[in-house]
Amino acid sequence: MRLSKPLPNHPYHNKTNEELQYIMKDAREAALCFKGFNAVAENKYTDQLLDAITIFSWRKMKNTAL
Repeated sequence: MRLSKPLPNHPYHNKTNEELQYIMKDAREAALCFKGFNAVAENKYTDQLLDAITIFSWRKMKNTAL
């Protein structure tokens, strides 16, 4: 099975693993803060979290780092 690069041309590809981990932590906390109060903001931060997780996980599976 060939693993293709997720989210082509996404700006998170230029982030270091440490920056992605910070984004994951920060976006998760922000999404939780907005839960039940502002669905648009919650979804925005959830999307950021999922994008960072996708790229970070892809790097781990491919054993690459920035």
